[in-house]
Amino acid sequence: LRMLAFTSEASVAVPPSAPSAVAPAHPSVAPGRIARTAAPVAKTADLAAASGRTTGAGDPGPCPDPASMTPGDWRELVAGLGLPGLAGELASNTSLVGATERRLTLSLDPARAQLDVPSTRKALREAVAARFGRPIDLDVALGTATHETPAAERERDEARRKQAAVRAFETDPTARTLCETFDTRIDPALVWPVT
Repeated sequence: LRMLAFTSEASVAVPPSAPSAVAPAHPSVAPGRIARTAAPVAKTADLAAASGRTTGAGDPGPCPDPASMTPGDWRELVAGLGLPGLAGELASNTSLVGATERRLTLSLDPARAQLDVPSTRKALREAVAARFGRPIDLDVALGTATHETPAAERERDEARRKQAAVRAFETDPTARTLCETFDTRIDPALVWPVT
């Protein structure tokens, strides 16, 4: 029964009397069938370019003036860089303290000082320079972050989502019935939100 309940997009029949909402992609597609069309789908980067904003590593243009950056802009920039490994960790654990035309000053928690090595700083500097379309100096100073870092924002968001998932389990009638039937409880440490 389950196999009969689901069909692929390409095999859904359209009643012959209904007007066709989707034109066949190719003349060989039989009438009364829905065909996948080859219409171009706008990419996120294309939409960002049209709106004047940038969104990530595949963006067509540089970011605006670094001197006008805010701590929130730094978190967005880090998310858009998509840096792997230690360079990404360094970027995610810093917060923006100051910015000028050619220099960004970042604060790094002393507990994460091991991330600030020449190779990771170089990779971060090159990625930031590529986004701005010109060389940008990075000053990384050890100190308590005055603004939320991208890593702290991510942890806060994950904790909020986990709490919501635990609440959903605890209030779910089926889960409650199972707990009562089997004399058990839901362990919040074992509940993770689906991403």
